[in-house]
Amino acid sequence: MPGRRRILIAEDDSLVRELVRSKLTSAGYDAHTARCGREALERMVVVKPHALLLDLNLPDIDGFMVLEGLRDQEAAAPAMVLTASGASEDVQRAVALGARDYLTKDRIQSHLLPRLARMLRSAEQAAPAEAA
Repeated sequence: MPGRRRILIAEDDSLVRELVRSKLTSAGYDAHTARCGREALERMVVVKPHALLLDLNLPDIDGFMVLEGLRDQEAAAPAMVLTASGASEDVQRAVALGARDYLTKDRIQSHLLPRLARMLRSAEQAAPAEAA
């Protein structure tokens, strides 16, 4: 269906990945997945998602390196970091690398959809200003 927001989920834990994918699909999003950092960077080019949900602890290249790779892409989707611990150093580093938001994995059930919607709205409002 046209207009559905494409969301890329980069998560190596299959249970978390499926939980997030199911939650997004049920909410009307077009959910795509990647199991590692390299696959996430490749899928960003192919899928052209409206947002990226990014685990920091990915095999091969971690979420920080994915964020660094996205800095070079002009039209990179906004990223929300999914983290197990919420350690302030990790969150600060992710935000410094361009992440727009973060969410601890224990809050996915209750907070993912409203936080994602807010991030998408914010990105859409910023897009016309950046184009001017």
